[in-house]
This record gives sequence, C-alpha cells and structure tokens, in this order.
Amino acid sequence: MAPTTEMAQIQATVDYVLEALSLPDYVSLPDVAQQTALHHLVHVTGGNTYASDEAFHRTVLAEIREWLAPILRVQELKISMGDCYNLLGHDRHNAFEEIAIRDALDRAIETLSPREKYVIESYYGIYGQSKSTKEIATELGLTRNGVQGIRKNAIRHINQALNA
Repeated sequence: MAPTTEMAQIQATVDYVLEALSLPDYVSLPDVAQQTALHHLVHVTGGNTYASDEAFHRTVLAEIREWLAPILRVQELKISMGDCYNLLGHDRHNAFEEIAIRDALDRAIETLSPREKYVIESYYGIYGQSKSTKEIATELGLTRNGVQGIRKNAIRHINQALNA
C-alpha cells in the first residue's frame, strides 16, 4: 500500500468499509469507523502485505462484518444494546458465547407449543418480570401442579431441541 499519509490510508479504509456496509439505524457509525481504523492499524503495524489496496480493504471489511455479527444478532434476539455493551465490556469472548447461547435458547423456545412457551417465558422472566407458578396458574386457569408439569415438559422439549 502506498497512499500519501497514514491518515489518508486510514480514511480510505474507513470510507471503503462504510460504503460497502448497509447498517441499521441502531448501529453507531462512529463505532464502526473506529473499529475499522483499529483493524487497519493492526494490519499495518503487523507488517502484513497485500497485493492491492482493494485486497487490504476487503480483508478489513471481512473483519468488521465479523465484529458486527453479534451486535446485529443481538437485536434479532431482543437483547438490549445496553446488555450487549455490558457483555462486550466485561469479556468479549464470553460475551460472544453468551450471545450464541441466548440465540440457541431462543430458537429452542420457538419450538414449544404456545402454552409451554408462555409458561417458560413467564416463569423465567425471559422478556419481562418473572412470575411465580401461582401467578401463571391463575392466569391460565390451572393448578400450580399443572403449571409445573407444563414447565417440566417444556424444559424437556428445550433440551431435545438444543441437543438436536
């Protein structure tokens, strides 16, 4: 690579990446630009060589797409961005594992019947405040034992879905 200045090189990489991506409104463009610049610097200071500026930019773009994937997935999972940033702030590796676990659990819950899904989401507070077995039983017109049976059956179905 032989652009005139280091800042011009970085800006060219940032421009390339931002032009190549179509980002939803909730993704911060300054954050993407900052990450792009960091990835650019890692490659430049690492002594890596590329056949062309285009090849270099494509490499950085691929890394930025990989960096964005969990953030975009988080929105689909209905995990708040605050939770995502908290997870990423503590330990990035564990945060990605947590997101993957939540993704798998979300997909497993989608395989449940509507009643099982409601009991699991309500009991464990997946999308809001958790409820007691008694509260759920009252809402559904069941006994507490009936709700416990549905919950145990749903957990068995979730385990089967996760192991499939």
